[in-house]
Amino acid sequence: MTKPKGAVAPGTRDALFLGRDLCVLNRPRDTDTVIVAFQPWLPQGGGPWSDRLETDETFERLLDSPLHLVLVHQRGNLWYETPELDRALAVIGDAVRGKKVVTCGLSMGGYAAIITATALSARVFSMAAQYSVDTALVPFEDRWKHDTAPLRFAANRVRTRGQGVRGLNFLDSLNGDDIRHTRLIEADTDIDTVYLPFGSHLVSRHLDSAFGLAGLVTEFASGDLEKRQIIARRRDRRAGDPSYLSSLMAKLLKRGRVSDAVAVLDGPLSLVDLPLWQTRILIEALATHGQADRAGRLYATAAARVLAEPVDFYNLARAARALGRGDDFRNLIAQGLQRFPRSPLMQEVAEDAGLT
Repeated sequence: MTKPKGAVAPGTRDALFLGRDLCVLNRPRDTDTVIVAFQPWLPQGGGPWSDRLETDETFERLLDSPLHLVLVHQRGNLWYETPELDRALAVIGDAVRGKKVVTCGLSMGGYAAIITATALSARVFSMAAQYSVDTALVPFEDRWKHDTAPLRFAANRVRTRGQGVRGLNFLDSLNGDDIRHTRLIEADTDIDTVYLPFGSHLVSRHLDSAFGLAGLVTEFASGDLEKRQIIARRRDRRAGDPSYLSSLMAKLLKRGRVSDAVAVLDGPLSLVDLPLWQTRILIEALATHGQADRAGRLYATAAARVLAEPVDFYNLARAARALGRGDDFRNLIAQGLQRFPRSPLMQEVAEDAGLT
């Protein structure tokens, strides 16, 4: 088997499987536990293997785990709807035989972690997993419509493959679409849910900043971590936790306690560096509750940042729209599309905004 050129560092990982749609890399360790991690949706879409293997931040964080690690990549955002999946799982099964297995992934990767757990006799550590993206099963889901429209779904994979699967699924308790998926997952599996206010759909970032993602998954894989322990740890870290403070401010605004919310913004929240997606959500909340001046100041700070990814342009554009800054909104979408012309996210946002 030929390894993807430039993708596997000598002596660190080996290609277990290399097909047209899937590539499986193996980083063996002398441990009795293995993490099998699945690639999430990536905004840059498809590309050569050599351009894909080191681009996902979830994988990069998991590389810090001391455990045996298997990384499953796919070419393009296919939601693992490929006949190669079962062949790849057979190869992975041979490589991890006799070990305790945890399947892990964010978003589309979380979906894959659930539908492959039975074949690998694994527990699941998923983050913002989808139940499906087949509109026949989830008519509310249109976030990835450009990627999913060409796909042909063979079956309800969570229902047919997820019976009896156990584990944890982490998600943002303020994300309505993710909550809908979670309700369906809970009905068809034995996976428990851990809600993280203001975790965003990219909840892996929140877990990494709050706990260290690699360490958390390693503890779970080793059987030393339960839901109640995670909740207790998060409670202990609230004082300086941007996610908790953002959630608190949003709840105060929702209850009409504007002055208390502003006190949180001017007090403890002023001392932490919020990610752009959290800043955007706060701008939207402040603008909705008559705090346009404060929202405008937050926007000015956010606009001075370096926009390095498609999602950065998306978040700042949404903030501009919440403030009624139509020119900024259109300019940001146009700039993002110009810089990332192959990004499905930018293409979809531009289309929805009538800019294509």
